[in-house]
Amino acid sequence: MNDLEDRLADELGAVAARFDAPYVDLTGLVTAGRRERRRPRVLAGALAVAAAVVLTGGVMVALPGDGARDQERTTDVATDPVGLGRPLELPWWGWDGHSADPTRGTLRTGDAEVEADGVTALAHAGGTTLVEQGAGTWAVLAGDVLRPFGMSTTATPVIGGDGTLAYVTASAARTYTLVRDDDGDVATQSLTGSEPPVVVGLVDDSVLVTIADRLYVWARRATSLTPVVGLPPGVDVDALRPWPGGVAIFGDDGTVVTGAVDGTRVRIGWSAPVENAEGVWSDDGRRYAEASGGEVRFATETGTAAATLDEDQLRVVGWESGTEVVVAQWIEVDGALTGLWRCSAVELRCAPIDGAPNGRFVLPGLAKQE
Repeated sequence: MNDLEDRLADELGAVAARFDAPYVDLTGLVTAGRRERRRPRVLAGALAVAAAVVLTGGVMVALPGDGARDQERTTDVATDPVGLGRPLELPWWGWDGHSADPTRGTLRTGDAEVEADGVTALAHAGGTTLVEQGAGTWAVLAGDVLRPFGMSTTATPVIGGDGTLAYVTASAARTYTLVRDDDGDVATQSLTGSEPPVVVGLVDDSVLVTIADRLYVWARRATSLTPVVGLPPGVDVDALRPWPGGVAIFGDDGTVVTGAVDGTRVRIGWSAPVENAEGVWSDDGRRYAEASGGEVRFATETGTAAATLDEDQLRVVGWESGTEVVVAQWIEVDGALTGLWRCSAVELRCAPIDGAPNGRFVLPGLAKQE
C-alpha cells in the first residue's frame, strides 16, 4: 500500500479498537514523512576534540555498539502492566467546545482546569508551566492563575530542572533585559548591543547566555556578564542548547556532548549518539529522549536504548517523571495530534494514553497552527 492507504488503514484500525475516531486530515496524510530534520550546525572535528577531552579527563563513557543502541524491545500496546496508559499528566490546552471561537479554551494540568484564551504554545519542566498567548507574550502558571511576564520575550524562555525561568526582553532599540525568575523572586540585568542575548542554560544560581559568537555566565548577584571559556575549539555557539547543569552541544556527526559549567569554565562531560536536537532532557539531565525512525530512543551516560513505536511523525513532548516520556504523533502542517503515547525508559515499551486529546491541541513543544 502507499503512504495514504497505510495511514487510512491505521486510523480505521484505531476506530475499531477504541471506538473513538481519531482526527484525520487529508493534507496531513499526504504530507506524512516530509518534515525536514533540523539539526544545529557545529564542526564535527570539534566534537571529536570533546570526546578526546572526555577520555583524557578520566571520565568513563560507555557508548553503544552496532546499531547505535544497547537494547531494543518491540512495543506491546495490547498489555499495560505498569500503568503507562493512565491519563495525561503533562499540561495541554484546547478549545473548550462550548463557544464558536476556537481561540477560547482551557488549560488542563492533571485534574485542574484553567481558562486561557489564545494559547499558541506551552513549555513545561521542573514543575513549572509556561503559556504563550500570542507571539512572545508568556505567562507562568501559578496555582490556577496565569501570571504574565509584563513584556514580550525575544525567544522562548528557558526552564531549568528546578523550575527556575530565564528569558530576554527587548526594552528599547539595542537595549535588552535579561530576567531570572525563581518562583517570583526576580532578578534583572540590562544589556546593550546590536544582537539580543540568547539564553542557553541555567545552572545553580547562574544564567548562561550567548551574545554573537561568545558564551557568558550571569551569576545571581553579579552586576555584569562574565565570559565562559573551555568550549571545544571550533564549536559554534548556535549549536548550544540548554541542558540541566550546563549546555548540550549537538553535532552534525550525530553526537551530543554535555558540558557542565564550573564558575566560568565549561567542563566536558559525557557524550552519546543521537539522531536530532528535537528531543527533551529529563529534569536531572541524566536522560535525553528523542523520537526517530519508528522508535523512541533514550541516551544516557552509559549508552542508548530504544523502545519501538511503529508510527511516523513522532515527537517527544516532555518527561512526566525521571523514567517516563510522552510521545505525540503530530502532523506539523496542520498542527494536529493523531496519537499520544507514554513510554518508559526502564521497561522500554510504550502504551496509548487513556483519554488523550486528539485533534488541534497545544502540548509542550507543539505550537498551535493558525
